[in-house]
Amino acid sequence: MQGKQRVKEYNCQHQRERHRHRQENRQVSEYNYRHWQGQHQRMQEHCRQVREYICRHRQERHQQMREHQSQMKG
Repeated sequence: MQGKQRVKEYNCQHQRERHRHRQENRQVSEYNYRHWQGQHQRMQEHCRQVREYICRHRQERHQQMREHQSQMKG
């Protein structure tokens, strides 16, 4: 009788452990997902800034060339 009781307790404990592990895994995957999302947003932000910088730089160079040409004519 005592043996059965022990087995039952072991099974209960084992199930609790498995449940805890599942919860921890879910937390880990949620954390990873949030972390990945954060990185993704940072990358997008970085790309946007780079594009804006390149665009501005091009416009400035274009402006300088126009000014230079008008000086040559004048």
